[in-house]
Amino acid sequence: MSDNGGQANMSGSSGIAKKSRRGKRANNKPNPISVEQMLATTLQKIEVQPKKRPPRRPKAFNQGSNSIDNNSEISPAVKLNTVLHEQTNAIAVNHIQASIVPQIIQNQGVNLMNKKKLSTKWKKNHLSKNQQVIRGQTENLSMNIAVGDAGGNRRKNKVSSTPGKSTENKKGNKTSFPDYIPQTLIRKLLVNQTSKEIEYVEGNIRINPKCFKEAYVAMPNDEMDILIDGIHDRNRALEGDLVAVKINPTDKWRNLKSNKPQKTATVVCILEKIHPRKAVGFLKVMPDKNNRVALFAPRDHKVPRLTIDSTYWPPNFYSDPESYANIMFFAEIISWNDVRYAHGKILKCIGKTGDLRAESCAIVLEYDLDVTPYSTELMQDLPPSDYQPVATDIDGREDWRKKCIFTIDPATAADLDDAMSCSPMENGNFEVGVHIADVTHYLNAFTPLDQAVARRATTIYLSDNVYHMLPKQLCNVCSLLPGYDKLAFSVIFEMTPGGDIIRHRFAKTVINSCCQFSYEHAQVMIMNPTKKWSNDEIPVIKGSYTISELCAVVNSLNNLAMKMREKRFENGSLRIDQPKLHVIVNRETGLPISFTLEEQKDSNRLIEEFMLLANMTVARHLYENFPDVSLLRCHQPPLMRNLSKTQTMLEKFGIHIDIESAGALQASLVRYQPDPCGSTKDFYLAKCRAVVMNILCAKTMARARYFCTSVKMDAETLKHYALNVPLYTHFTSPIRRYSDCIVHRLLHASIQNALPVPNWTPSLCAEIAMNCNRQKYNAKLAQEASSELYLTYLLGLTGPVNTTAITLDVKDRSIDIILYEMGINLRIYFAELEKVASVHHVEEDDIQTVTIVWKDSNMSQVINIFSIVNVRVSKDPAKNRLLGELLAPMPLDIQASVQTL
Repeated sequence: MSDNGGQANMSGSSGIAKKSRRGKRANNKPNPISVEQMLATTLQKIEVQPKKRPPRRPKAFNQGSNSIDNNSEISPAVKLNTVLHEQTNAIAVNHIQASIVPQIIQNQGVNLMNKKKLSTKWKKNHLSKNQQVIRGQTENLSMNIAVGDAGGNRRKNKVSSTPGKSTENKKGNKTSFPDYIPQTLIRKLLVNQTSKEIEYVEGNIRINPKCFKEAYVAMPNDEMDILIDGIHDRNRALEGDLVAVKINPTDKWRNLKSNKPQKTATVVCILEKIHPRKAVGFLKVMPDKNNRVALFAPRDHKVPRLTIDSTYWPPNFYSDPESYANIMFFAEIISWNDVRYAHGKILKCIGKTGDLRAESCAIVLEYDLDVTPYSTELMQDLPPSDYQPVATDIDGREDWRKKCIFTIDPATAADLDDAMSCSPMENGNFEVGVHIADVTHYLNAFTPLDQAVARRATTIYLSDNVYHMLPKQLCNVCSLLPGYDKLAFSVIFEMTPGGDIIRHRFAKTVINSCCQFSYEHAQVMIMNPTKKWSNDEIPVIKGSYTISELCAVVNSLNNLAMKMREKRFENGSLRIDQPKLHVIVNRETGLPISFTLEEQKDSNRLIEEFMLLANMTVARHLYENFPDVSLLRCHQPPLMRNLSKTQTMLEKFGIHIDIESAGALQASLVRYQPDPCGSTKDFYLAKCRAVVMNILCAKTMARARYFCTSVKMDAETLKHYALNVPLYTHFTSPIRRYSDCIVHRLLHASIQNALPVPNWTPSLCAEIAMNCNRQKYNAKLAQEASSELYLTYLLGLTGPVNTTAITLDVKDRSIDIILYEMGINLRIYFAELEKVASVHHVEEDDIQTVTIVWKDSNMSQVINIFSIVNVRVSKDPAKNRLLGELLAPMPLDIQASVQTL
């Protein structure tokens, strides 16, 4: 990683040097020194901007932890300078240290600072050692794990008045926001309105990433989304916030090309702040050269621009702003009263754009993910990494240590959540065990550590690192590594050879896995059951089992999984596969070396099938036992309006899909899958068509989400649309998902005929569900951003790549494509073709088509959805992102390149 950072710093320094030379020729100011020199000399000589009035002292940076310290007597500028010096020179790549993520993030929500000591040692019965702590902390408990001060927001709303008129400037632009309606009143208005006369709508706001002035809120029925037109009407709401909007009068609705009116609305209350009000961006001088405030321009255009007081500026910023042109900062919104700008403060300097270390840090900060190492205080009562269960741990458990149990995971997996067993029974059936790591045996509910884990909610997988939800020490204790006694929570099934479930039961167990198979090992066993394995090929096997015996068990499980999968899809299940990029990083240098697309094989599907079965079985049991406080996972049906639109568009290309149900859609997608026995060209064209169909259908789908069953939902709303099952939850990955830990606790209480954990309330369950949803989604976006970052860096090292792409969408000025070999979406603008081609856009029967006439060859290329195009993909040095360039078709490949599938 240090090599990678060095290269990036060299390129950045070169740019600054050029700007310095321009300054010298101008001869109107001293020669500016480089950013590195500025930061290195910060502690010796600091210029603090004078204050013209004595405002309330802003919160200053704590030099040790980068947290905001209200009691500090040191100027914020001094503190920021220290941060600039330390963090620009000491950002870790393979492990972002505590100094990189501000303490304000760590302490937000769950209170991690409870310093109550746990008295007894681990080797004693630890189930009783925390009882006093639990009782004290669950009394009047509120986990408070939501990002943002929703409670504070509610308090502010209560004192607000009803919406009034906004002020306007001389140009007629509205410069201030309308007042909020108090939350208590808006709740009454939402409840009391009739379904035929909807004036107020509640929903999560979505901001158009390509046009930040447009935002949308879904209507409760199948109507078109409501448009929030302009920042003024968005009224300080940010991406994801739960808002209440008031529908505008009809004369303010927007008329679409289809002559259909689109309702518009104004945000009148933020019911819950989901967005963290923080952003990564760049510091610039205001257009009017103001020497009291600077402009902060977020990279995410969905976040407003901020004004930053001079007390938070880095050293010499105003005298030489160009030196900071490519330096990323992390800022927080303090207030937002002016439509044009919010007001904020700088929390930290991240580093230079293009530097992998800084860019990875920026991704973590941008998606509000906590990757700081756990404090020693929180981990002081955990067992050591090599801990083996003792008699008090095993007491009351079923002993499965002598049975054949193994894991199947990715080759690089370190955290082994699940293990499998399968043995024939005398009646011809199979006893199949799904054994899940018993994390909650060690992670007691509502302790300070549990609250910290609850806030993180998920493990974060980035290209360069994995940030574990649990302390690494606890991961090692719980992970089902072969050859060690491990505690598990097991679901044991009796199954017929045809894959039917006769009965099941739940049990706390102790196991000892005999082998850690990779998916590649299991796939070879499935494809070639009689293979003669060499000593180098055989994974390490513990105990007296042979490779042939284990191969037989793997194939028994695979046969059962195939029967179960077949029945699941016959019963109406849906699976939409999409390409997923995986960048391979050299662990020594930290640099990307290659990339691949993840591929699902029989061995992956084997494990998936049994995990689905265990999750569905646990969900039914929980709902039967705790119908008001269970944590389940649902998947709402797609909006039929959107899916119907996709159906209509596909029909114009001769593709007919049935959207009546998930199962019908699945059958339609399968019908258009490529025939592996066809010609290479036919297979390629059909594969491209299938990729586009899957992406278009997936875009219409809702996100699955966790919820508490206290919310009154009918059977149709409870169900999981894609799986087409009435109830579903997550039970099988407690090492990497906090939702699974909650489910383990509830399941254990139910099989003991006991109540859930003390003070387990519907509101607490709902709050945890909401946080799990948010963190899971943010981690997913961060993973995708990291993959694209490292792919971009790789292309910067190797140079541009010419490849094929499939067209996903056609617009009048651009096309959206998916890179077939990379699984990445790109937008290509026609303006970049002005010198080499002429572009003609036509819309007929709602089908967008462009005809490109290439000047050199005088060839015409027609492009619409499904068209295969040649592109050059490179790293955009100015914006540090992938850049797509449309290439003229090759003469020999012209027909294939322009053919519409």
